[in-house]
Amino acid sequence: MTGTNGDDELGPEEPDFAHAGPRDWDAGDEPAGDDEEGGFVPPDPGPVLGGDPLLTMAWAGVIAVPLVLVASTVLNYAVPTWLFVAICAVFVAGVGVLVSRLPSHRPTDDDDNGAVV
Repeated sequence: MTGTNGDDELGPEEPDFAHAGPRDWDAGDEPAGDDEEGGFVPPDPGPVLGGDPLLTMAWAGVIAVPLVLVASTVLNYAVPTWLFVAICAVFVAGVGVLVSRLPSHRPTDDDDNGAVV
């Protein structure tokens, strides 16, 4: 259609959303629920590697030994027999420490309903 002044009339002008994004809002529109007192405050996280160095060394041995053996195979490096025996002993010792740290029994709670959300 052509209007009275020669312009094309296609109806009401539609807003331009091409430059609008998910963060186009005023700072005054923030919800006030996060800053109220009594909200959730997460506990401080524990140490990254734990407090037990023996447990950390056991995990390092169990993870590093297969990686070293695979790397020596891929790089075609002949590991001396004494080093291979020592590496295997470290792996077995690490697995032994980890297995010995497993709990021996489960606590028996008769009123346990499983996971609680």
